[in-house]
Amino acid sequence: SWESCKLGCPIHVPTRSNKYMNRKLLFVDDETRMLSLFKREFSNTDYSCLFASGTLEAFKILENEVIDCVISDINMPTGSGIALFREMRRKYPSIVRIAISGSTNTTDLINAINSGSVHSYVSKPHNLAQLKLTIYSEILKMAESAKKKPIEKSITTNELLKFFTEYILRHEGTVSTSDSCISTQYGEK
Repeated sequence: SWESCKLGCPIHVPTRSNKYMNRKLLFVDDETRMLSLFKREFSNTDYSCLFASGTLEAFKILENEVIDCVISDINMPTGSGIALFREMRRKYPSIVRIAISGSTNTTDLINAINSGSVHSYVSKPHNLAQLKLTIYSEILKMAESAKKKPIEKSITTNELLKFFTEYILRHEGTVSTSDSCISTQYGEK
């Protein structure tokens, strides 16, 4: 479907049938009217949405739920959204983190974005079509980058080589190879 951005330009908002729409979102804001707005606007999507009125409540939810994306105000009296994102980056690095704020003080926000604690930023008052598009695109980026991540080696090549060499020495008695690494480290029997 198509909606308009702040400038009136058409923006494609993903349809409900898209596999990246079936994700769990957590909205964090100290303003109850903002949480009510998010509830109303996201109730007709395939996103499963949870809501927290502060960072402490958000952390409790994060400990008990599998969340794909957190959208949080950065200026709250109950705790900083930036601090929430920094802790999330440490504990839950795969969760998409989107900051929202009506504040014009951007120094902390810029530092958070530059440090990788925040994936994206949407200013208040927000165009909800823009927010929906930002959420979708950040989830899509995270899913795509997860596909491209190389699998971490749990054992190095040298460790594997050592294991098989020791196995062969125990069961066969000799190692015949031209690899100087093996013959130097283990010798031939």
